[in-house]
Amino acid sequence: MSLTLPRLEFVNRGPIRVLFFLLLSFLSWQIIHATSRIVVEPWYKNSKIHHGILDLVEHCPKPHEEISEECKSAMADYFSDVPLEFSDTTWISIPNRLTYGRAFENPAGDRKRVLKALNQEECLLKGDPTVRWDLKDSCHADAFANLSVLLWACDERPDIQDRGEALVDLIDKAHLAEDPQRHEERVQYGIVRFLEARWFGDKCAEHKPSALRFAAHRDPTAYETLRAAASRFGEPWVSSSNVPETFVLKAIAARLGDESTALRYFPLGSKASGRSWDDHIRKVWPWKSDLPSRASTLEDFFEGPKDAEARMLNGLSVAIGLQESGFEFDWNTLVRSLCKLEETDEHATCRSVITQLKRSLDWNQKRELKILEKFESVSIELGLYE
Repeated sequence: MSLTLPRLEFVNRGPIRVLFFLLLSFLSWQIIHATSRIVVEPWYKNSKIHHGILDLVEHCPKPHEEISEECKSAMADYFSDVPLEFSDTTWISIPNRLTYGRAFENPAGDRKRVLKALNQEECLLKGDPTVRWDLKDSCHADAFANLSVLLWACDERPDIQDRGEALVDLIDKAHLAEDPQRHEERVQYGIVRFLEARWFGDKCAEHKPSALRFAAHRDPTAYETLRAAASRFGEPWVSSSNVPETFVLKAIAARLGDESTALRYFPLGSKASGRSWDDHIRKVWPWKSDLPSRASTLEDFFEGPKDAEARMLNGLSVAIGLQESGFEFDWNTLVRSLCKLEETDEHATCRSVITQLKRSLDWNQKRELKILEKFESVSIELGLYE
């Protein structure tokens, strides 16, 4: 798109020209920003590779040739259990964690529950605040999340033929690999992605997503209700998309209290509804702002601070926030991440950092001191203290 601007003549052009180009730059940024908001992905296009990859590959060593019943069973176990989270928060005990298995369990039933919720005035979140986690069960927050995931996954499902050709090409080039171990890892990754395409293709065909969408001709009231909610929350509604409702379904799920969805939800707009969300999260989940939104692992996040003490303080803040929010979590995972100090200070040890923090805290900071003692005992058990 090109813009033809009228020629402007000024007596004193310098300052005005600067102002003009600043204004033009700002308007260009706004256009680009508005356009980029439309392509924000509400969910992953690819499932998250997780710890069960070796078991899956063991049961499906040559998926491009044939799929055995044993392999099909392993696929179901693996992909059903994949959590839909940007960062590695599986060490936190999230209630009813959102997985692909949950999303594909009963889509028709989820759709009925969403329609029921859309007919209840309080579930539409029209007032202030626009976050009502007390309505989580009565307004079926989980059903909104499940449908959002399924519709997006089926609309964006990977092409099995392309994945199969890429996998065969990768296997055929094994003799050319300079690093056999690295090549084997790439083959394993290719196997998982090929199996993913097949599994999602089968599941989507089984549930017929076209019958689950909220079409204007079939569900006019629900369709317009969702469009109005998207506008109210500042969420994209791309009419040219097969699934314009995906974004707002996710937004409603998060605002009604589906915990896994709330981990992945970041309001796009700066409307009052966005401020309402931010205020709510700061109040009930103070730990969320201390954790990475897109870091692949917890270790990646805690490698950020250059100072070992700052790193441990971040971990302390996360632990306190999780406890305040009533979440149980794996202390071992957290402490392992915190005690990998070689990236920040080669001379630091868990013992030295914890000892220094204990000295710097006031005597009445009992909660912080208690958690540091827990860090100490866990690091000793894991052999990471010295």
